[in-house]
Amino acid sequence: MVRRTRGAAGLRAWAAALAVGIALAAAAADARAQSTAPLPPTTTTPTTPTTPPVTTTPETRIPLDQGRDPVTLPQLPSLPSLPGQVMPVTPGLFVDNQVLLLIPTGSPPGAPQQIASPLGLSVLREFDLQTLGLHAAVLAIPPGLDVITAIEFLTLTPNALAQPVYRYQLAAGPQYALDLMQVSAAHQYATGAQVTVAVIDTAVDVGHPAIAPRIAGIHDFVGASAPDPHGTAVAGLIAGGGAVAGVAPGARILALTAFGSAGGTSDGIAQAIDYAIAAGARVLNMSFSGPSDPVVTQLTQAALARGRVVVAAAGNNGPSAPPSWPAAVPGVIAVTATGPDDSLYPGANRGSYITVAAPGVDVLSIAPQGRVGVLTGTSMAAAHVSGVVALLLERHGSASPAQIRDLLERTAIDLGPAGRDTDYGAGRVNTLAALQQGM
Repeated sequence: MVRRTRGAAGLRAWAAALAVGIALAAAAADARAQSTAPLPPTTTTPTTPTTPPVTTTPETRIPLDQGRDPVTLPQLPSLPSLPGQVMPVTPGLFVDNQVLLLIPTGSPPGAPQQIASPLGLSVLREFDLQTLGLHAAVLAIPPGLDVITAIEFLTLTPNALAQPVYRYQLAAGPQYALDLMQVSAAHQYATGAQVTVAVIDTAVDVGHPAIAPRIAGIHDFVGASAPDPHGTAVAGLIAGGGAVAGVAPGARILALTAFGSAGGTSDGIAQAIDYAIAAGARVLNMSFSGPSDPVVTQLTQAALARGRVVVAAAGNNGPSAPPSWPAAVPGVIAVTATGPDDSLYPGANRGSYITVAAPGVDVLSIAPQGRVGVLTGTSMAAAHVSGVVALLLERHGSASPAQIRDLLERTAIDLGPAGRDTDYGAGRVNTLAALQQGM
């Protein structure tokens, strides 16, 4: 690992930042009390700090013409010996079994583990923060030890800083869809266990940690060269696990590549549908749209006749576009897209063939190479509904495609004009209500 030695300058900058922006812990008891006591009201009467005044040596300011941000540094002759600093702790917003240790860049190799070992902490990963002149280590906290105690111990070492490993969320409100559809509550009834969903799409990144354990099989009908964001996102929305979860994390994904960089054609899609039927997939997710196609229509009808539930995207061609296929095939669950406020996606197709709506605007899902991304479209909405169908099939294993479709329509939350309409169909899917009702 390459480290840039900045020594005293880096630590001085950190000390200055702490003096301005970070409240020092008055005592270990205070820190522990903050982690257990109820949060105070947002409006409080200012109090006079009890922390003793900090005496520093004269300061110098780096000239702006040196091309750097202005930083005020204490003019210290040697590396200062700072008392342990406990950064502010907000309960519930950090990882409860990890802590972040920060020491000066240029510290001896293995220093994080040497500091951590006496308390049974272990190094998970290390990295340099060159801007701050610090070396960082994320440490694992063993069972029976809390974050505050770990911080108190680590900061007994001179020049060591420590803080919780805080959690962050995207400002757009990631995975609002799962909350809107009451997926967490629905998981008390089913997770999609033993239900295989065929994802007929672009190439799925089957090695992505969120879905790798859930891959039932793969087959490429078009010779795609690399995993694609679309297919990967669809698979993740259906059955992803971990931080970016899918609707049915217990389901299995049969990843069938029928689209390449130039799109998809009848032959690849037909082969994929045929393969999915033969492989015994209970759900076929078709997050794509096109014209009426005899061979694709016939295969879709055959899938329905053999008890396969087919879910398809309603299309993203706008309100004046003609019906989209295979969504318009009778018996298919045609899904349109809505946003966080249940408003209809403006680019969605309209028509009497629309069955239900589901979240599909600014949806967070996984992306190739272990990443995540935000996507919009009826494709994402269809993936959510395929996940819901997997939950229903775990609970009602002998249900027919028509029964599943009817159940989704009966329990949907009516949107738009009262009753069924050409914008939302029967309304937005209500996962919990569908699972709680009988067939």
